Amino acid sequence: LQEYESNALVSTHLELWFLVHVWNLTDKIFNDIEGMEAVRGESCSLSSSARKNRERTAAAVVDMKRKIFGRRGDLN
Repeated sequence: LQEYESNALVSTHLELWFLVHVWNLTDKIFNDIEGMEAVRGESCSLSSSARKNRERTAAAVVDMKRKIFGRRGDLN
């Protein structure tokens, strides 16, 4: 309601602003529903991470590259 009254919704915002100001309200509205859970963000699947890191060895044995992840969300 505050964002609407201050005309903040007509301005251009980054994704993080929407997560904090808009989706926070949605979380509060649906918080009391049993069995419902809100999850935000993006992550790579466990199978993608396992496939991309199949050839890694322990750092104590040999030098190794950083663990590879899939695409990550843009939260600038």
